[in-house]
Amino acid sequence: YKGLFKNGVDQIPSFTGWSQAGTVFNPGGFFDPGGDRGLFADKYLTSIADNVTKVAGTHTLKFGFYFENIINNQPGSGNSNGIIAFANWGSNSTGNYFSDILTGRAAEYSEQTANVLHNIGYQTYEGYASDSWKATPKLTLEYGVRLARLGNWYDREGNGFAVFDRTKFDSTRPISELSGVSWHGKDSGIPNSGQKQKAVQAMPRFGFAYDAFGAGKTVLRGGYGQFTFHEAQLTTGIDLASGVRNARLNGVTLAEVDATSSASPDVISNIDAFDPTDTKKPITHSFSLTVQQKLPGSMTLETSYVGNRSRNLLNSGISNINVIPFGTIPFGQQNDNDFRPFKPYGNINLVNHSFFQNYDSLQMLLSRQTGSVGYMAAYTFSKVRGVRGGGQGASSDNLDLRGNNYGVLAYDRTHVFSIAYNIFLPDIGKNYLGDNMLTRALFDGWQVSGITSMSSGAALQPNSSPNFNIRGTNSLGQPLNNVRNIVGTPDTTVQPIVTCDPRKGNGKDQYANPNCFAAPLRGQIGTYIFPYMKGPAFQNHDLSFFKNFNISEDKRFQFRFSAYNFLNHPLKSLTAENLILEYNNGQLTQDTLNKFGRYTENKFGRRIIQLAVKFYF
Repeated sequence: YKGLFKNGVDQIPSFTGWSQAGTVFNPGGFFDPGGDRGLFADKYLTSIADNVTKVAGTHTLKFGFYFENIINNQPGSGNSNGIIAFANWGSNSTGNYFSDILTGRAAEYSEQTANVLHNIGYQTYEGYASDSWKATPKLTLEYGVRLARLGNWYDREGNGFAVFDRTKFDSTRPISELSGVSWHGKDSGIPNSGQKQKAVQAMPRFGFAYDAFGAGKTVLRGGYGQFTFHEAQLTTGIDLASGVRNARLNGVTLAEVDATSSASPDVISNIDAFDPTDTKKPITHSFSLTVQQKLPGSMTLETSYVGNRSRNLLNSGISNINVIPFGTIPFGQQNDNDFRPFKPYGNINLVNHSFFQNYDSLQMLLSRQTGSVGYMAAYTFSKVRGVRGGGQGASSDNLDLRGNNYGVLAYDRTHVFSIAYNIFLPDIGKNYLGDNMLTRALFDGWQVSGITSMSSGAALQPNSSPNFNIRGTNSLGQPLNNVRNIVGTPDTTVQPIVTCDPRKGNGKDQYANPNCFAAPLRGQIGTYIFPYMKGPAFQNHDLSFFKNFNISEDKRFQFRFSAYNFLNHPLKSLTAENLILEYNNGQLTQDTLNKFGRYTENKFGRRIIQLAVKFYF
């Protein structure tokens, strides 16, 4: 086995079937740039900060600055040894991924020429000024601004990050010239970071607290804040600028991979680069309004609206700009690049700040922190929506960022409730059993504490796959795994057509109705964002009984009996095989009807009991 580029990397390739088969994750990078160190990571953070506070009458003024220097130096870990995908959606698949492995039929083969050093860093300069003003006995105002220069990631080796400029692309140039692609080492007019640096960004904040009646029983609080932040580690574009090339073959045998030249027109060359016109930074606008009310029985109730709007989030997951529109590729055509706007390139993943998220919630907190019974109960009713993909749930479509990708995110939970409590039990020995040393030691001073947590189930679609792994054949016998022939482009997925509300008509222990999904015919664009189907809910209950035996003022024994999940409540789980839509000539298979949306016997969790004796001194 020599691979596509014949680069001499002495490692077996990685292989995967995505959700259909086992995975051997064996990336390159162990020996390319790392040498004897293999895969290493040298990380450094140097920071300097100072703050000054000045009290002037009813004002408390604060000023400060912050400097940070970040360095992250480590080799790349791409598949210079190649990665093979076996899956039944491959154009040459036998229909069974295990048979594909035995016969060497790869749905997809990808490889890069080498791994290089990713030696990157950035600097942050920040300063702030704020004032806490006791405007009246009832009203306190908080306001201020933070000024920040958030430096871009830059290449400490000096070569720079690659960018792709659409205005400089020339389709008549050979692909070896990388038309439209440049970087600092090639063109000094391009910043080392690939993107121009914003000088200063202002982040204002405002808040208030108002005691409605001056007695501290009814308090209104609220505020708004703007927070610009830095992206996590980002190395996109370094490889391309350093001579690393990526290629992909579709529907090939392993023998054909070895026999193919990396210069062959059948090889799809992909590009990962920055958008040179994008100078945005991720930003979150946070806002809240809270009413706090003291209640009888030493209780306090807080009712809040809490929300935020995050904009300019990094899109590195569905950022391909070289997509083929719906219905473009004729039936039977396999050479995708002939139909791409920037041919002869394959995918051009242009990293940019185009993602966004929205969070809205009603939050309630009831607490009592005095007497023999104390507790804190919290409830949240919320919704988290945003563009799916790149870590925010299963991505759906490169062609329509908002329309086909905006929906409930993977970590949304509609209802969340928890309560923590502590109860001092009555002194039975003292009050009812004669009040002697033995009865007091055995029956008095006991406490009960516990935590109960419950939440709605997770959204099924963003936590599984965008199309529930649709497979088989439609009513005309057309294979649903052939994306090109069904929707005329390889840059999206074949989606089922939603014909009714899949949350209705479910049987026992079923969370989605498969009869509400139909297999599309050739040319039909299915449904990308399904109705909000939730999986099994979560609940857990922990309980403890304990008592302290005092020996002296600073020494005591504690006996504790604890039961975790003391109700022995099973947690239901939906596995990948419970969320597969398989059709035979447009009809759902019996296996799909039996399993889809059902948790069957997929349960886990058990009661755990613990006895403990502790000595405090």
